Amino acid sequence: MRAGTYLVLLLLAQVLWGCATEAPVKTTEVRAFESPQDFYSRGNEDLTKGQNEKAIKEYTRALELDPKHSHANNHRGIAYKRLNRFDLAMADFNRALELDPNDADSYANRGLIYSVQRRFDLALKDFDRAIQLDPQLAMAYWGRGSALIGKGQRDQAMQDFNKAIELNPNTFEFFLSRGMAFLTENKIDLALADFHRGVKVNPQRPEGYFLLGFIYFDKAQYQQAIAILTRGINLSPKIERDELQALLFRAQAYEKTGEPQKALADYRSILRAAIPSLEKESRYATWRVRELEAGGSPGKPTVLKPEPPPEPFKSESIFKTKGKKFTPAKTNE
Repeated sequence: MRAGTYLVLLLLAQVLWGCATEAPVKTTEVRAFESPQDFYSRGNEDLTKGQNEKAIKEYTRALELDPKHSHANNHRGIAYKRLNRFDLAMADFNRALELDPNDADSYANRGLIYSVQRRFDLALKDFDRAIQLDPQLAMAYWGRGSALIGKGQRDQAMQDFNKAIELNPNTFEFFLSRGMAFLTENKIDLALADFHRGVKVNPQRPEGYFLLGFIYFDKAQYQQAIAILTRGINLSPKIERDELQALLFRAQAYEKTGEPQKALADYRSILRAAIPSLEKESRYATWRVRELEAGGSPGKPTVLKPEPPPEPFKSESIFKTKGKKFTPAKTNE
């Protein structure tokens, strides 16, 4: 496994939630007897449950009653950020800092937006300020480590990832980020340990299983790769890019273990999804379906070969193009 091929994955992990803008959420009329804190508290409950649209409505109502409620701005910014509405998130974090220039959370959250935009120097400035204000804010160390990776400063980044985990050893993203940093240094066993710790911290996040499965596939531990990839696939509510790439590797692993019918089922699932950005993967799946249906040997061409067969996929080919979108770590409220 070439360590350099994992660097792009780690850099792309900085693009934590994609890029989008959207009009502000419309609000309904506020009842006079409800206070801004009532709406803010309900917004926090919704945010904790991942109900970001509902949280935005509650925070907006709080701000209609109290435009100087800096925490409502910060938390609404988090909700917008999770929905990839980065312009609105940035506006909320800027407003929160206008109202409270000493709010470490808002600096850290704005730093994450700068990282999304690959404006790493501005991100580092915000993370440094957040840490100065609150040396115990684990998310700020994680964010700074991610920005440092973007600037190619791995040793300093690793120190920040270590500090984030020391302060908060129960955050999924921290272990995945440090694990991917280990991969860039070809420290496979340390990466595996962090990915395993990540899925232990949050066993409901499929991407952790996918990363583990890809590595076990590279290590030719096909049965283990199948078991772990299956767990991730079963956790996914719908089949999208990451799930289809997991299916591709599971199909190849099934071929390696002599289970061509299971491999066929996975290849056909890839073709049914017909995701345009996975043209290369779909072409490979098409070839394997044709060969397996004709009785070809696993991973080998038959007499049906009209052209040179595509190369089998390795995890390197995934990590070169993969753009992971991690759910944001929670900030202290």
